[in-house]
Amino acid sequence: MPTVIAIMNEAFSDLSVLGDFESDDYMSDWYGISDYAMRGFVYVPVCGGGTANSEFEFLTGLSMAGLNVGVYPYQQYNLENAYNIGHDLNKICGETIAFHPYTASNYNRINVYRNFEFGSYYSKDDMDKKAPVINWGVSDEADYNKLIELYENSKKPSFLFNVTMQNHGGYGAPETLTIDDYVSVGEDYKQFSSFISYLTLVRESSSAFKNLLDHFRGSDEKVIIVMFGDHEPGLMDGSMEAIHENDGSVEASSRIYMTPYMIWANYDLGHGQVEKDMSLNYLAANMYELLGIKTDYTGYLLDLQKQFTIIGVFGYKDAAGTWHSYDEQNDKIDEYFRVEYHELTGK
Repeated sequence: MPTVIAIMNEAFSDLSVLGDFESDDYMSDWYGISDYAMRGFVYVPVCGGGTANSEFEFLTGLSMAGLNVGVYPYQQYNLENAYNIGHDLNKICGETIAFHPYTASNYNRINVYRNFEFGSYYSKDDMDKKAPVINWGVSDEADYNKLIELYENSKKPSFLFNVTMQNHGGYGAPETLTIDDYVSVGEDYKQFSSFISYLTLVRESSSAFKNLLDHFRGSDEKVIIVMFGDHEPGLMDGSMEAIHENDGSVEASSRIYMTPYMIWANYDLGHGQVEKDMSLNYLAANMYELLGIKTDYTGYLLDLQKQFTIIGVFGYKDAAGTWHSYDEQNDKIDEYFRVEYHELTGK
């Protein structure tokens, strides 16, 4: 069993999924990683905010699509008995650690992580007070340095779950980023200062993640890393509306809920390389499959994924590639939402 590192990167996304625009290549370090095990896009439940709901989907395999709009399970449900990968990996690994360089009580994480059986939780109080800040959050580079420190001091194998902070909104002018080299955009987009700042932040995130993988390539101990963005940014300068080519269809409307993901390991997992898109509720189950971990619940999710590759906010996508709205009732989708209700309420 390797050490498992899962990173939910704050507002990490590739806005080119919305439509074409001219700019520098701001994700060359991300797409330049060639030794991935699996990568693509995940469809997340929120846009511009609501980080904890993406976190909820990844850790539990449950979908926000089955809950009412405006619900935050971390704050409104007792999750002590809900399925979560922290419970599994607490049994398999020597140590389970959560780390988020922000206020520990944010989104009720103190109680949720306890319910999810994380043995330790590190917050901004555990960061070096002089840790570099980009935008207004701890930089991804500083975050990953702390993550490496936690890894080196942990039992092996371990499970480390990290939520980053660097790219959190709001987004001011590029001059506020404490970075001298900004991403250059085409003439039509130079008016969007927040847009330029955001692309620059994503470039820095891509570079920091590449450096993190370079660090673990040199490790003698087995490590698997999954990284994904929690949501697209909330840009208030009109840039996303200008880019987004939305014809009102379920597919086009869902593009504002797409973020990149990658599963990488410093050893051969024996599965080759896979590229596929999925909704975020499936991601941990796919990681389990690569690791050879089997549970009844993740097996159920993988079977469901064969029928519905994406269960998203606006609708679901079937194995044939056809998108459907929830106005089209489906017994298997309804069954999944009943499973979710049971997990959250015990009924």
